[in-house]
Amino acid sequence: RKPSHDPIVQVSGQLQFGEVAIGQTASRQMEISNPGDSTLHIHSIQCPEGFKPDWNSGDIAPGARQTVTIRFTPSSAQVYQGNIMAMCNATSGNHT
Repeated sequence: RKPSHDPIVQVSGQLQFGEVAIGQTASRQMEISNPGDSTLHIHSIQCPEGFKPDWNSGDIAPGARQTVTIRFTPSSAQVYQGNIMAMCNATSGNHT
């Protein structure tokens, strides 16, 4: 069987922020890894309102990983939720 030569994206991390006061910032880390056998190109990291990554794009070599800090800064008293997605060239894996 020939190797696929495809990048694979794996996203992991505990991103539950709990209660954060309006205007304050809380940070959590997630990790994007590439267990594939070619370079993973991250084009962007899409976040819901109130969330912002400290690393938004770049390349992850085969077998490597990138730690990304997600900062949450609520602007009003409401429930914030949604998916954080790694937009990339991966042909398989989990993007959220």
